[in-house]
Amino acid sequence: MLECLYLPIVKIAIIGYGKMGREIEQIALERGHEVTYRINSSNAHQLSDINRTNTDVCIEFTTPETAFRNLIQLAGASMRVICGSTGWYAKLDIVESEILSHEGALIAASNFSLGVNLFFEAAEFLAGIMSPYPEYDTKITETHHIAKLDAPSGTALTLARRIRKQMNTDVPIESLRLADVPGTHQLSFENEIDKIELTHTAYSRRGFALGAVMAAEFINGKSGIFSIKDVLASMRK
Repeated sequence: MLECLYLPIVKIAIIGYGKMGREIEQIALERGHEVTYRINSSNAHQLSDINRTNTDVCIEFTTPETAFRNLIQLAGASMRVICGSTGWYAKLDIVESEILSHEGALIAASNFSLGVNLFFEAAEFLAGIMSPYPEYDTKITETHHIAKLDAPSGTALTLARRIRKQMNTDVPIESLRLADVPGTHQLSFENEIDKIELTHTAYSRRGFALGAVMAAEFINGKSGIFSIKDVLASMRK
């Protein structure tokens, strides 16, 4: 079902070959693509070998500490990059400038899951409805596995920004770290009478990985800065 017969083969380099990287590899191969590089800490020097003659798109899922350095190097090689790393967005303007100046392409998102991005849209709609009712306290709760380095999660921060646009108020975020939780995000509105909740629960990493590969298919052959919204819009055509 996942085999991608209607799109050309994309040569993909995976930057960050941990659990997420292996999930991305499996889905990329299922959809008929080719994996050109699998980069982790033991062969990080091979990042400099990646260029447009051997790779179409790089998918980067590493850590906040290494992502910025990787992105700057890939931008210098005019690469098209899908970045799912979070915790480095304070330097996003620098990365986007480098990407544009070298005619590369970038999609950076806190979460590539189709379900999560539909959750974002539903959350914005619900926040708009709730905006005239300040008697409800608004809160975001995010729960992830104990190995997740950043807290709050990038997904929770993105959700908070999108809610703020609708309600013009900062939303508190509670971060929980438990064993073997891929990711759960909950938006709640509560007062002394009742509580309204909207929740997205990921059962595995597969949704994130599939979204990243689909973003790679979208960005292949393009130049510029794009968003996950552009990917979703292309799916609706």
